[in-house]
Amino acid sequence: MICVLVIRLLGDETNEKFVSIVSVWEVAIKLSKDNFHLEGGLKEFLLMIRSNDVPLLPIKEEYLYYIPDMPKLHKDPFDRLLIATAKAENMILVTADENIHKYDVSWFW
Repeated sequence: MICVLVIRLLGDETNEKFVSIVSVWEVAIKLSKDNFHLEGGLKEFLLMIRSNDVPLLPIKEEYLYYIPDMPKLHKDPFDRLLIATAKAENMILVTADENIHKYDVSWFW
């Protein structure tokens, strides 16, 4: 369940928000494996992102440079790329994933 502070953080129009294409890709894979149900599917997920004027952040070559030196605390390639993205862009990750909290990256939740 999303905590009240996260809802406030995301609802604050002064905060710049992005959704990584990595997260969208992971949702698409989970939907295809029936590991995850999302009312309206991937199209509805993308529509929700767009209708809230949240830009999709592409994968940039520079993000990949962080991965080889990253500690092997988390094996999930999606999460490792999200960590690298946050580090490269000096962003805060909004996540409840305790494995991500072990990395030297700014996070909230």
